[in-house]
Amino acid sequence: MRARLVAQHKKIFIGVSSLGDVFTENVKNNYEKYKYFFKFAPPSESDLAANTRDTVVALREYTGFNKIGYIVTDLPMWDVYVEKSIEPLAELDGFELVYGKRFSPDTVDFSSYFAQAEAAGTEILIPIIIGSQGISFVKEWYDRQSPMVIWGGVGSTGSNDFWEVTEGKCEHVTTTVISVDSEYPITSKILPMRDAYFERWGKMPSFMAVCAYDIIRFVLPDALERAGTLETESVIKALEEVDLETASTPRFAISADSHEVLFGLGYGSQYCFQWQANGKFIPMYPRELKEEAGASYTFPDWPGPWDDLN
Repeated sequence: MRARLVAQHKKIFIGVSSLGDVFTENVKNNYEKYKYFFKFAPPSESDLAANTRDTVVALREYTGFNKIGYIVTDLPMWDVYVEKSIEPLAELDGFELVYGKRFSPDTVDFSSYFAQAEAAGTEILIPIIIGSQGISFVKEWYDRQSPMVIWGGVGSTGSNDFWEVTEGKCEHVTTTVISVDSEYPITSKILPMRDAYFERWGKMPSFMAVCAYDIIRFVLPDALERAGTLETESVIKALEEVDLETASTPRFAISADSHEVLFGLGYGSQYCFQWQANGKFIPMYPRELKEEAGASYTFPDWPGPWDDLN
């Protein structure tokens, strides 16, 4: 419906959080009709899947671990993530997938899931957990001294008070975050935006807020200035040639034939940060960001497969 309305009224629409690739596939398959739609975020399912797999490959480079497991909130929205990002790690990247479970969205006790993952010999546990459940999950992992590392998406883990609400039990947990979740200058634009937002509203901006800011503050002004007019066709062409730094990504650009956001090496990426001693939130992925920060991946103090590393 959204795509048809945009095409019908011939109005430029820049989409944020548009699930699936159908909108940009429309542009590619019928450019003249659907050229008014542009994707800002998220990236295509295939690009996101490849990038997700590469984050786990990077962790293997840091640790040498190869036995992976996953635990995912049992919601349809995560089916594609499991099928395209996690399960292919075994076939395409040589990992040994030893454990995989979905859990109810109202779960608060993860002890049985940890027990099963441990019995399977999991070395890397990849969670996809939404909201406050992440607090219970992390505390359970810490309290039972589970012999595996956590690398994935844990709800609330990137919030600036997560260290306090978990009583520091999130140390060594690595999570996928958006640029605004860390105090690290992933781009030169993010910290000024983050600080100004916090001063005005008393909280950190959401993903949607950062995207809206980027579109209004950087993407549209850049395109309009280069177009030199408000005429629709000229602005479309200018948007197809956008290539600039924003708050959310060091390099934002769009595919001219599908209007899909470019994602991966050299463009936007997923960002993985690890909680370390004294509440420091340290970049672990992309690799270049980790190297730039002079960071090292850290392991828990209790016994685990890390004891066998040289």
